[in-house]
Order: sequence, then structure tokens, then C-alpha cells
Amino acid sequence: MRRRTLILLVVLALIATLLSRFARAEQTPWMHIPENSFDQGWGLLDLNRLWDTGHWQEQRSLTGSWDGAREQLYKDGIAFLGSYESAFDENPVGGQVHKARYADTSGIAVFLDLERLLNSKDTFLLASAAQRSGHSLSADIPNFFTVQQLFGGETIRLNHLAVEKGFLQDRLDIVVGRLNALDDFASSSYFCYSQNVGICGNPFSLQTNSSLSNYPLASWGIRGRYDVTSDFYSMTGV
Repeated sequence: MRRRTLILLVVLALIATLLSRFARAEQTPWMHIPENSFDQGWGLLDLNRLWDTGHWQEQRSLTGSWDGAREQLYKDGIAFLGSYESAFDENPVGGQVHKARYADTSGIAVFLDLERLLNSKDTFLLASAAQRSGHSLSADIPNFFTVQQLFGGETIRLNHLAVEKGFLQDRLDIVVGRLNALDDFASSSYFCYSQNVGICGNPFSLQTNSSLSNYPLASWGIRGRYDVTSDFYSMTGV
């Protein structure tokens, strides 16, 4: 019996070794500097072209390359990202309450590629904050799942403060810091075809029933992912 167990363990170890040669770690996408190309000058902040609507339509970034400084920072491994989203919703007919409500989210993030900056291989840092304001239409209707996905946590919050590090030739990926668990464990590009917070941007039942952290209500934690092959991985977090 012991001999069979030993043989089985050896076989499994050999298989794992062979599979690991084909592993291709998928590093954490939201930790990395987003691909971008910058317009020259100051984008829409260029006062000399303030009324040039054709210039506006050609812009790929709101503030351009900061006269070249932003593009150089980007090449050096430093990137700044800002965002603004809003949702205006109305219940014109049906039910007992007919109202319109507005909610918005503003965010800012700093991405650092520490391999370029400090020669620390496969290491990245992300710091971000979010600010939410507005009113919920669902508070007036009412219903349990708010119709405006942007509503919830109306204040300024630290969202990310996280470091990612790759090990074992990038087969093992560790992220530690302030994280949104559902960004890794329950995300899909299809979820936000619906605006309702019941599914956009993650299934709300997971956050409610299991107390998992979700944007912008992040929590401190650690998450590890090991890629056995390019199609098979194991991931866990605390």
C-alpha cells in the first residue's frame, strides 16, 4: 500500500512538473498600467485650441501628454488615471412614486511599475481613491437592488493600496494590500449590460451574504494565484 502511494505521488509530481513548464501566469490586470497613447500638448486644456471642436473629437486623452511630461512618466513606469461616471435615472410611470435621481462616482489612481523604477522584477503598486455622491432612486421607489450601480458608499474612500509580486517565473502571483475581492473572484465583462446593482459590476448577493469586499468598499487582504497551465489555475484569498 505504501509503495503504491509512493509511486502515485512520484507520478503526480512528474505530471505537475511537466505541466508547470507550460504554465503562463495571467498577472492581475487591474494592478497594471493601462495601455495608452497620449495626444501631444494639453488636450482639452489647451487654451489656444479651446474652441476647436475638431481638435476635441480627435483627442484620445482628456489632458494630453502634459506637454510631454506625462508621456515620459508613462515610459518610466508611472501613470495617472482619472475617471468620472454618472447615472441619471427616473421612474416616470408605474408605482406610487415618480421621481428622478442622479448619482456619480469620481476616481483617481496612480500606477507604479517598480521593475522600471526600482529594478524590482515583476513588482507593481497601485493606489487609488473614489468619491461618490448623489441620491438613490431605489430609496424612493423602493426596491432592494438599487437601479443605479454607481450609488453606494457616498463619501471619499481609499480604494486600492496594493502591491503585486510575481514568483516562480511568474507562475505564482501574489497581491497584498487594500483590495476588492470580487474584482478577482466574481467579475465578467457581461455583468454591466445591466445597470442594476444586483449584477453590475459583480453579483450583489456575494457581497451581501458573504461579506466580500467590493468597489468602492475595499478591505485589507492577500490574494494568491498559481497557474498550473495556461488554462488551469488555483486562486485563494483572505
